Amino acid sequence: MPYRCAVIERPPESRPATASHRTDNVDDDDGGLLAAAAAGFSPTLISDVREVRRLMTALQSRMATKDALELIARDWRLVASCLDRTLFCLYCAIVTVSLAAYFPRSEA
Repeated sequence: MPYRCAVIERPPESRPATASHRTDNVDDDDGGLLAAAAAGFSPTLISDVREVRRLMTALQSRMATKDALELIARDWRLVASCLDRTLFCLYCAIVTVSLAAYFPRSEA
């Protein structure tokens, strides 16, 4: 059976075919720390991996927030564009009606 620890996972062909299998084997509880320590990893390595994981999670959260804000901004730009076109068409119609009323056609 392949060697398994909290940081290094087994190759895909040797993974169990269960739906409850986690792909991230570094746990935030003491179980992951004990398994990694039992596997021979130093506490410094374990804390560094946890720090990298924490930073990656924070980066992912920031990127998701930024994407959500960009989506909202794009939606408002679309609303503004539609409103701009609608008001321009209304302006052109008013100008046309005003010109027709101001300069009536002669019947001669």
